[in-house]
Amino acid sequence: MPAVKQASLFFTLGSSDKEYHCQIVERDGGYSVEFQYGRRGGPLQTGSKTPSPVDLDKATAVFDKLVKEKTGKGYTPGESGVAYQNTDKEAAYTGVLPQLLNPIDKAEAADYLYSPYFFMQEKHDGERVLVRKSGANITGINKKGIERPLPLELVEAALSIDGDMLLDGELLGNRYVAFDLLEADGVDLRRQTYDYRYAALLRRFYGPCGFIEVCNTFASAPEKAHAMRRLEEEGREGVVFKRHDAPYSAGRPNSGGDQLKLKFYATATVQVIAAKGDKRSVRIQGFDDQGQPVEIGSVTIPPNADIPQAGEFIEVRYLYAYPGGSLYQPSFLGKRSDQDASDCRISTLKYKPESDLAQAA
Repeated sequence: MPAVKQASLFFTLGSSDKEYHCQIVERDGGYSVEFQYGRRGGPLQTGSKTPSPVDLDKATAVFDKLVKEKTGKGYTPGESGVAYQNTDKEAAYTGVLPQLLNPIDKAEAADYLYSPYFFMQEKHDGERVLVRKSGANITGINKKGIERPLPLELVEAALSIDGDMLLDGELLGNRYVAFDLLEADGVDLRRQTYDYRYAALLRRFYGPCGFIEVCNTFASAPEKAHAMRRLEEEGREGVVFKRHDAPYSAGRPNSGGDQLKLKFYATATVQVIAAKGDKRSVRIQGFDDQGQPVEIGSVTIPPNADIPQAGEFIEVRYLYAYPGGSLYQPSFLGKRSDQDASDCRISTLKYKPESDLAQAA
């Protein structure tokens, strides 16, 4: 059936080469937004963003949001698949992407806790930020490869360090915790092992550097076990396991990988709907698999934080989610400038087991 509106998008990075197509088509007296995706040149999976036909205005809104979501993730109308090409983010795209972590549970963590091949570090609850120093120019890069502003304290700290470099780390508001060195004085270190890169990072930051600090790393099984118990007792976010002999690989593997994360509690990225009157709390929402908003309660904003505005994305900690998406005991962690609606899927929430719900009824 001829499409009323359509788009074809592509994404190429390393071994990843994907295509995504979507269309508005007339169906059963209304309009449907349909999509196809998969590895370029291979069989494509299909689906619909509108379970039942809708009017043209609604279909157009769903279609436009879908295209915006995909281009926000780096898909481009150009068949080259170069991220953000021919989009409004093209000028700000740096081509620098971080290595992302795959989640594991506590049972799986035991294998890495006692493995001699994996280091362990604390997982912080800040924002993933890469920092590039090139002469007197300091550039911040978010996890999607887009330039972002940096606090003046971080810029000054980076300028105080000799030589050019590209750091990977986490911005925590009042400090920056560096955990990897990807480039040093024009030399790309990504193909080096992690223990080599971490040692180079320590040498570069051998003394106090104010706003920037290097994360602690635990190598032996007793060190890792003791540190993990302490961090959990202190209410920290979690731990990260990194294979010490692995190179740096941008992106996230489909499963497993050389860098993994264990969270001690659940967190979620959500979007602010609106403030709740004159109270220091905001209503929040996530999105279902069709991209439709689902209100999931509210969260209180602490006195030392600015109240986020409608449409902004924030990170919250919570105990679990009820069926339908409502969060139980959410608490505010901070704003997220590097996230969008595609990072707010209610299908990824940690839901309370049905057996527990039955006992509580």
